[in-house]
Amino acid sequence: MKIIPSKEKVEKLTYEEAVKQIKLWRDTQQAGKLFGNEKDESFKSSLRTVYQTFDGKELYPGIKLKAAHLLYFIVKNHSFTDGNKRIAAGLFAYFLYLNKILFKADGTKLLDDK
Repeated sequence: MKIIPSKEKVEKLTYEEAVKQIKLWRDTQQAGKLFGNEKDESFKSSLRTVYQTFDGKELYPGIKLKAAHLLYFIVKNHSFTDGNKRIAAGLFAYFLYLNKILFKADGTKLLDDK
């Protein structure tokens, strides 16, 4: 697989910002105490991994590849007692929002709510 460098400026999702979003969702959705409760350090690893480089090149170049892998790593690592898939989907959409590609140029959503 050939890695093609990306010229996109990527807004990084920090651990602190992600945790803030998870707590917000827990409160607004009345998801319970177990929702977003981290089991270990794997969530931090999921966030760091999408920004990894090798030999000076990004392993996941571009916003869309980073977003897709963020979703995958959060689900795969199963870092939370409850809410793994919901958190992964929410942070996927939030990452796209941070990087200003959640909406198309005409203002419609890139991803359908259904």
